[in-house]
Amino acid sequence: MYGWSKDLFFAPENPSINLYKADGSPITGDVSNQIKLWDNGTRINQRPGVNVIHPGTGDQA
Repeated sequence: MYGWSKDLFFAPENPSINLYKADGSPITGDVSNQIKLWDNGTRINQRPGVNVIHPGTGDQA
């Protein structure tokens, strides 16, 4: 993650995005109906931001 997310992410349902139809022809165009918004379930659902306190210890660079 390169931004505040609170553990929500976009990904296809398992196993992946279909590239071919059942008849073997390639899928073209908009495939956004194969993408879902997932909730990892590890954080409290609240508005993300710099003032949100996160449990655990941050990485030291």
